[in-house]
Amino acid sequence: MSLMISGSPSGSFPVRAAVTREYASDLAAGNILSGKTILVTGAAGFIGSNLCKKLLNDAGDAHIIGIDSMNDYYNPALKEERLKMLSSNERFVFVKGNIADRALIDRLFAPDDVSEIWITFPDPQMKKVNKRLTSTRFLDNYRHILRDGGLIH
Repeated sequence: MSLMISGSPSGSFPVRAAVTREYASDLAAGNILSGKTILVTGAAGFIGSNLCKKLLNDAGDAHIIGIDSMNDYYNPALKEERLKMLSSNERFVFVKGNIADRALIDRLFAPDDVSEIWITFPDPQMKKVNKRLTSTRFLDNYRHILRDGGLIH
């Protein structure tokens, strides 16, 4: 199931609300993400690191770029251990940084570089409507790096 988020100054773009069974099946078959570049936010956390592991195992020859601020919300040593495991795969690259840092994103990616973006951390600003991860202002920061037809999960 895909949703169209609209109302932003630059239009609308697809955001996947949930991973469908069909998508999961295609992913497991290795035929949906092969050859693509995937950005995973919160890559050192429990969910993000397990998603990266799953993508590295099931997404053919896709390249996974993990980004994480490496905050001390919980044990940073645990995060480092997860990254060590992921970094043993040559298709994984880790970047320490904040996904909300537009300048960092612009330095890392050229326009249309990324096929899919997976946001795997909780929204830190739930009460600030214009800064929420699901706000079009936040999502617009990543439109330029997302390939035509790309998805944000």
